[in-house]
Amino acid sequence: MEFDHNVKYFCMIRDLFHHMSVELVNKFENHDNYMIYVQNQKIRETFYKGGMNYNEFENLIQTIAQKLFEKGKYYLNLVITKNKYGDITNINFYTKMPEIISENQIRYRIKIKSNVNYFKRKLLLYRLSNMNEYEIRDYKSAKEIEYFLEKGKKDKYKFLKITKDIYIFGDTEETTTYYHNYRTIKTKIWQVRFVENILKQLNNALEKIFNEKNIIKYNGITIEELYKYLEKLEENEISMSELSKKIMKLEVI
Repeated sequence: MEFDHNVKYFCMIRDLFHHMSVELVNKFENHDNYMIYVQNQKIRETFYKGGMNYNEFENLIQTIAQKLFEKGKYYLNLVITKNKYGDITNINFYTKMPEIISENQIRYRIKIKSNVNYFKRKLLLYRLSNMNEYEIRDYKSAKEIEYFLEKGKKDKYKFLKITKDIYIFGDTEETTTYYHNYRTIKTKIWQVRFVENILKQLNNALEKIFNEKNIIKYNGITIEELYKYLEKLEENEISMSELSKKIMKLEVI
C-alpha cells in the first residue's frame, strides 16, 4: 500500500495522531497542560535525565500511536543505567537499540500492540490506499470542472464512510453541525482508548524496571467526560455551536 501521494490519508494521520495531545488536553488556556504525568518525583527526574520530559513523552506516545495504527505493533528500546549500588540513575529511549552499551547499563525492549481490530485496520488502510486521487492539471472545460467538483464531493462522503469505525471527521461542509459534533466526540473517545492502551503496556513494562505500578498516568479528558458531551448532544439542551466551542476547549460539562 502506498500513501505518499494520498492526501486523505495524510490528513487523517495528521488529525488522529500528530496533534493528539492538543485534541485530548486543554492547551488553549494553558500550554503547560500535558497528556500524561509521572507522580513519582524520583522516577520523573530519572526520565528527565534521559531527555524524556513531558513534551518528549507526548511526542513519543503520538509516534507509537501512529505506528500501531499503520503496522499493528511497535518496538520501544530502552537502556537503563545503574550505579554501583544497583540504583537506576538514567533511562534512555531509542527507536533502534544501541549496539554498544557500558558495563553498568542494561538493554530492555518493549513490544507494544495495537488495540484496533486487525482486519478493520487493514481494510481501512486498503480502502484509503485505493481512493482515486485527482490528476494534477488544469481543469479548463465546463465538463472537466463539473467532473472535478462532483468527484470531490463524492470522495468526501466516501472518506466519511470508510472511516466510520474511527469517526475521524473529514472536510465535508454539507454535513450538519450535530453530525460534526458527534463525529468529533467519538473520535476523541477512540483516541483516549488508544492512548490508554499504550500507557497500560508501557506501565506493565516499566513496573518490572522500577517495581512500581502505573508510573505514567493519563492526564487528558476522560471517556466519561466525553460521554457527557454525547448526552448533551442527544438532549439538545444547548446550541450546537456552543457545544462545539466546549468540545474544542474540552470544558467539563
